[in-house]
Amino acid sequence: MAERADVRSIEALRAFKAALKDFDEAARQSLSEAQSDVMRAAGWLQNDRAIYWKQQLRYRQNRLADARSELMRAEIATATRTSGVVERKNVEKWKHAVEEAEHKLEAIKRWLRQLEREATLFKGKCQALARTVEGDFPKAYATLDRLYEALEKYLKLAAPAGDRAAMPRGSSDGGAGLDEPGGSAAPASPTDEGG
Repeated sequence: MAERADVRSIEALRAFKAALKDFDEAARQSLSEAQSDVMRAAGWLQNDRAIYWKQQLRYRQNRLADARSELMRAEIATATRTSGVVERKNVEKWKHAVEEAEHKLEAIKRWLRQLEREATLFKGKCQALARTVEGDFPKAYATLDRLYEALEKYLKLAAPAGDRAAMPRGSSDGGAGLDEPGGSAAPASPTDEGG
């Protein structure tokens, strides 16, 4: 006796394909968002923070130069040792401010280098998922479609007359009644068989 396929529901293939498409869309969106986040972070460091701290450095260097000029004028104006105390404090304040801006700019350069390295590693790791999404998923959809069509054709085939007795009750339609819309799993009555 020939072997028979035990097909319960081909709708499971369609449900799997729909779930796979949902994952496909989510994966594409996640890849896109992640790449945008990396670009946004790099842009923020290069265009926002770096520009801001360069401007701050120039501003603070100008204030330091002004404070030094005021200190020099105060020292020239009065020859006492106590002269220019406020001006000296102001010079120290702007020296620290300039140092802070320089440290911030150095930190930004370090962060940009590190972000560039991490972004390269990130892109490399995302390539496998991107290749799967771009190459393997379309192949999987085509395979699932072929399987679905083959199983539909199989279910439409009439079983050979000798196998009808071996088939479960209600499967005289070649199995189309199992979980198929419009199929009937009810057994045929004796009057339906021409008697």
